Order: sequence, then structure tokens, then C-alpha cells
Amino acid sequence: MVQYFDISEWEEHQYYGTGGTRDKAVVENPMDSSLYYFKTSLKKKVIDYKYEFWSEIIASEIGDALGLEILHYDVAWKDNCLGCLSKSMIDQENEELQEGYKWLTGFDAQYKVNDKEAYTFQAIERLMANRFKQEGFIKDIIKIIIFDSIIGNEDRHQENWSIIVRNKRTDHNTLFRRKRADIESSYKFAPIYDSGSSMGRELTDSKISQMLKDSVQLEAYIKRGQSEIHWEGEKGKQKHLELISKISANGYKDIIIEIIQSINQKYNEGTIIDIISNIDNCLPEEHLELKMPGFRKDFLIKLVSLRFARLFELQL
Repeated sequence: MVQYFDISEWEEHQYYGTGGTRDKAVVENPMDSSLYYFKTSLKKKVIDYKYEFWSEIIASEIGDALGLEILHYDVAWKDNCLGCLSKSMIDQENEELQEGYKWLTGFDAQYKVNDKEAYTFQAIERLMANRFKQEGFIKDIIKIIIFDSIIGNEDRHQENWSIIVRNKRTDHNTLFRRKRADIESSYKFAPIYDSGSSMGRELTDSKISQMLKDSVQLEAYIKRGQSEIHWEGEKGKQKHLELISKISANGYKDIIIEIIQSINQKYNEGTIIDIISNIDNCLPEEHLELKMPGFRKDFLIKLVSLRFARLFELQL
């Protein structure tokens, strides 16, 4: 359930970035001293994606309803702005969140972070096969790719997935009674996060009004959706379902079928409608004008329903 928090009085900490383009702040909850991330929507001179943080929250609720491990987001008010709020995914004392690009560059010295064409499924696959085969993290990546096809996320860049490293210190007594400390590390794939570049966040209200009346435009919009994860040897981005099909044909058909079947079993159209229709019910009266317009919710319900249908119809 999405809750509303006024975090105006929460202590703000110096921000240590996790990438991305939106304004973010690290704040401390005075009730339990936990750290939280507060994010607003992207706004620049010619861009105002004012519903982007709602996309983040809706995507999180949908992912949770589908049984995916996904970061939970609430609504928060800070500095006269409404945004989304998420609790830190790690234990600050013993864990570290290491983003995808750190692993890709550490594994392959030739990998160039700024070369978008190098950010391919195969590059991720090689990393996972050589470094995290036992953990099975390749399945987690495929889950994210499939989830992105449902919400239409086009920004799953190499900072928008991570591995949590847990460091455990073990002290040993030596023959000379001096202690030696060993650090043992274990790894966990981080919950899905930063999914706000989805759910039509870039579409103006007028464009949405058009697509609600024109199914051809809406279908074209869905078909144009692309993944940020590229395919080795091919120029440009891959369309969501095309990427899934190529991954399936390259040895992962059983995994993809298993994931899609699991999603299909948990999918309930009524639940999706309820999530989107009531996503902003938590807002207090003083912020009612910041609710998402009803016609935009209608559009998102239609959009997501069609994306589910296209995924379930996919012939592998």
C-alpha cells in the first residue's frame, strides 16, 4: 500500500549518487534513523515529466503484484515538491550497492561505459556466466527485461540494476596471538528499482487524449518501445519483445517461458486497474490538485493491459 509522508523536517544527508537524471536527496527518517531516497520528476527547460514519479510508484506496485522482487516506493512532500520515497536497500554498515557498470568494467577491461552500443545483453551474459553463474543472476536480468516490456521502460541503463555485496568480517587468532581479519563477501541481486522512465511519463495530456481515441496511435506507441539493453553486432536499440525473442533463441527459452508463465498466473486485470485508479488516494487534501487526471489513469490502464496481452501472445 502506498503511503504519504511529509519529510520536510527529515535531516538531509550529503548525496552520494547512484546515477540517473532526476533530482534526488538522501534523507534520514527520525523515527528509526534509516536512510531514504527522495526523487522528483525530471524537469528541464524544455522537458517537464511531471508524472514521472507516479510512474515509478505504479511500476513498483505492479511489479509487487506480479511477485517480483522490487523496491517499494511511497509518496513524499519536500521543499514544496511531491516525489517518491524509497528506503535504502542496504545495511549501510555491512553492505554496498554496486551498480551494473562497476561489474561490467571490472570484468572486462575493454568495456567502455560511455559506448552505449557496448551495453549489450551479451556483455551482461558474459559477466553473469563467469562471475555469478552459481548465483543465477542472469535470470534476474531476464526478469527485469520482461518486466520492462510490461511497463514500457526505456531507460534500464547500466546504473539501473545492481548487485548487493555483503561483507562479513571474521577474526582469527594466530599462533602469535595476533588477530587476523578476513573479509568474506556474499552477493545478492538487488530488487528492481528506478523504473520511472515508463508508463508514458513523457506523453503530454493532449497526446494521451489523442491516443485514447485512436487505437492505431496507441498500438504504434507500444510497438516503438525499446530497451536500453542492446544486442551485440546490431546497431541501435532493440524493441522490447524482439529482445526477449532473441534472448529466448540464444539458450534461455525455458527461463523466459517460466518467468512469463509465473507472471501470467499472478496477473489480474482487476488488480492492475485498482493499482492505477487508486495510486494517489493517499494524498492529503492540500495536495489534491497534484493527483493524476482520471483520463491519464484510463490511458495507463489501457496501455498496461495491451502490453500484458502482447507479452502473453509472444511466440517463442
